[in-house]
Amino acid sequence: MSRRCPSCAAKPAWHLSDGRWKCRRCGHRYRYRVVWDAQRISGRDKTRLLEFFVLGVPAYRLRFRLALAPSTIERFYRLTRAALAIEQLATLSVATSSGTADSGLLRLGVCLEDGCARLLDPAGVPLGADVVRPQAIMEFRNDRISIQRRDLSGTTGRPGDGLENFWSFVNHWLHSYRGVPPKNLPPYLGEICFRFNHREQDLFPLVNKLLRRTPLQDVMPAIGPDSP
Repeated sequence: MSRRCPSCAAKPAWHLSDGRWKCRRCGHRYRYRVVWDAQRISGRDKTRLLEFFVLGVPAYRLRFRLALAPSTIERFYRLTRAALAIEQLATLSVATSSGTADSGLLRLGVCLEDGCARLLDPAGVPLGADVVRPQAIMEFRNDRISIQRRDLSGTTGRPGDGLENFWSFVNHWLHSYRGVPPKNLPPYLGEICFRFNHREQDLFPLVNKLLRRTPLQDVMPAIGPDSP
């Protein structure tokens, strides 16, 4: 992930004296910021928020622990979660039974490779000439999630140990969030996927480095229209 023009997505640009960039292709002038610099709060507060996020402390529990507005804490969490989701390629739109998030049924494919989870479209994601088929389908209906094992022939059976472990991991984290709105499911699952794939590592330096190199313009579609 590198700096790109928000208008035409081109990389070549001139660095102007006022700190902005001017695209060499379309002439658009823009400011380049990473996720870490998105909010005007002190580095100390950001570090504390990131520590709480890594430990899994929900944003609503921090309203008495930090001298920050609840909206500021929640926005930092949304930015961080969106950056993790992009890292896990979880920005895809979730398929629904009627094509809208209001149907109450969301489906997402899951594939495990070498102990790492990937989120896919239910029909599979084309990669060049190949198509990666999901090993399981995750269903989200009215705040309840279930995973069904699906082999290459399309039959349904008992989940394997890897998928069962992943499902237990997902269930544990979603339970701590006290319910997730259907429209916010992909970023949350992207975060959980990141946690699962790095479960044997210290997450703080990994997430800290990720926030300092992920362009803010990449995560803006996932956190809402207002500027941070």
